[in-house]
Amino acid sequence: MDDELVVFKGKEIRRVIHDNEWYFSVVDIIAALTDSAFRIIQSIPSPKAEPFKRWLAKVGYERIQEIEDPELASKRSRAALSRE
Repeated sequence: MDDELVVFKGKEIRRVIHDNEWYFSVVDIIAALTDSAFRIIQSIPSPKAEPFKRWLAKVGYERIQEIEDPELASKRSRAALSRE
């Protein structure tokens, strides 16, 4: 199989081949083109984008909390594993 990563102007783009067609990671492409996937998401005026924006804000907030208190990350991991 060919490489699963390609580089575009110093940015890594994930890809996979399926049924002889290449599929590229949209997130990686957006990051390569805009330096941030978040900006493009924030600029989408569709009501359909709002739940995703709220979810993304929640995940970002949780990540900041985990950086400030690493114990939170292990608590969340244990909680997620116990649900499986």
